[in-house]
Amino acid sequence: MKDNSFLVPERVEKDELLDREDVDIDSAVESFNDLRRINYYLGGIGVYKKALFRILRNYPRDQALSILDVGTGSGDLSAEISHWCSKQQIDAAITGLDIQPRFLQLAQHRHTANGQLQLIASDALNMPFQDNSFDIVISNLVLHHFYDRAENLLNEMFRVARDAVVVNDLSRHSVPLLFFKIFSPLFVRSPVTRYDGEVSLRRAFSYSEIYRFLKNSSFSNYKLMRHWSFRFGLVLWKTKW
Repeated sequence: MKDNSFLVPERVEKDELLDREDVDIDSAVESFNDLRRINYYLGGIGVYKKALFRILRNYPRDQALSILDVGTGSGDLSAEISHWCSKQQIDAAITGLDIQPRFLQLAQHRHTANGQLQLIASDALNMPFQDNSFDIVISNLVLHHFYDRAENLLNEMFRVARDAVVVNDLSRHSVPLLFFKIFSPLFVRSPVTRYDGEVSLRRAFSYSEIYRFLKNSSFSNYKLMRHWSFRFGLVLWKTKW
């Protein structure tokens, strides 16, 4: 799935430090703090608000909404989505899933006041849920970790979703890579984030790659959206209401 544009660097597969089971927890905390700022200012939460609005604008407000956040990490985005839903007067119960129990302990510590956030330790490719268990299944900066198994991940998320899957991820391109190399010392504090940030940008799908992947996949009802910060939002519809 090669992209021939000269503005799209060749994809490089490397492990990210946060993927390692032996990553120092204090270093992980510092990196998650970086990611929370990056998601806030460079499109993470913005992509979700845009994509979720497309789904929720016609969603019945008189019933509770269940959301599963796959690869929740420190739970920061789950908590942000929960807060946003509250402001929109949407009754939402959010479950965060991650393969690393230490990250879930961190999420529990950071968000103990959020009674709507439940946490589950599990492999994203084999989730312990029945079909159609959650109204909406979301993921943030997770898909590029499963580049060669993207369809497996999306199929599993689709399986447990009742109505839709919402994915937010990076788009591989020279511009954000150059921006990150030049400016990351100004807004990134953790060495883990500096390393993982560049690796993530080199591991991600380009926009044309994800578009071609979707065209050749089994998914027929989807919406792919570009975001200004070289991210993309993807909605896989299971039902429409």
